[in-house]
Amino acid sequence: MVVRSLEVDKDPFRPKEDNEEMLGPEVPYLSTIGVLLYLANCTRPDIAFAVNLLARYSAYPTRRQWNGVKHILRYLQVSGLQPLHPNPEKERLPQWSQQETKDLIAIRADLERDFNVSRRNKTLWEAVATRMRERGYRRSPEQCKCKWKNLVNRYKGKETADPDTGRQCPFFDELHAVFTERARNMQRLLEMESGGASQSKKKLKRLAGDRSSEELLSDDEDDDDEESDVERPTKGKKKKTEKVAHQQKATEKSRTGNNSNIHEVLQEFFQQQQRMELQWQEMMERRAQERARFEQEWRQSMEKLERERIMLEQAWREREEQRRMREESRAEKRDQLLTTLLNKLIQDEL
Repeated sequence: MVVRSLEVDKDPFRPKEDNEEMLGPEVPYLSTIGVLLYLANCTRPDIAFAVNLLARYSAYPTRRQWNGVKHILRYLQVSGLQPLHPNPEKERLPQWSQQETKDLIAIRADLERDFNVSRRNKTLWEAVATRMRERGYRRSPEQCKCKWKNLVNRYKGKETADPDTGRQCPFFDELHAVFTERARNMQRLLEMESGGASQSKKKLKRLAGDRSSEELLSDDEDDDDEESDVERPTKGKKKKTEKVAHQQKATEKSRTGNNSNIHEVLQEFFQQQQRMELQWQEMMERRAQERARFEQEWRQSMEKLERERIMLEQAWREREEQRRMREESRAEKRDQLLTTLLNKLIQDEL
């Protein structure tokens, strides 16, 4: 864009000559150079060399330098004022604002039940990203997942934001509501599982009773219809009833076993959550105690330093007072000597 000749006389960007005139104030040379420097530093590094070269002659610009500035402006007009990115695919996204973070927490709270049930969280995080996109935010599922992990870590106390109140992050209330709702859901599931197990047992007993009564009625009808063949059908039906009862017992055992296993898993998970909350509370209490102890030690050290400063200041004042008194005594003696000398000279003249 800027071509310089090896011969100084032919170089269009050589310094001002004696027969050349400087540009007047009506030509906005300095303001244009400022704008071009801003563009070169921010979004257009391709014009940096030419702008820096023309900025050297800001003290005494001539018509040749102004032509170079207009050449750069024409280049920008042709190429467009779009910023040049070294890698547009890796463009940095803006940081998370408070409202965007609150919306993410709200969306994650709405899908809390799905996250507890489903094992494939990838599809759920994609749903979170789509909901964020519907609200006007451009976030990928990986970014939403990473942000949620950071929020959970801050909620657990790995980072401190407000040491006076003990809350670990500015979104403590929203996250606390989410985790308390999770604990309530787990407790509700435990209660439902325990109630469902008892109801399934009652239903199985009723079905077994109904089936046995129906089989007995069918046996009576067969006995009335065919008196000659009583023994064989009754034996076969007894075997069938025994098989059905055995199968019912096996299914009841399997169901009760599965329900008990699920109940045990949920109870263990709930106990683990309670243990983690207790550990977190104990850790927060220990941190609060350590913080109070550190503050007390810091205050004591500051009081000690203040006492030492006061003592040093008092000693300095005493030294200054003694020095002032010595200077005053010296001045008095000097004045006395001068007066006596003057009196003696006056007497000698007389």
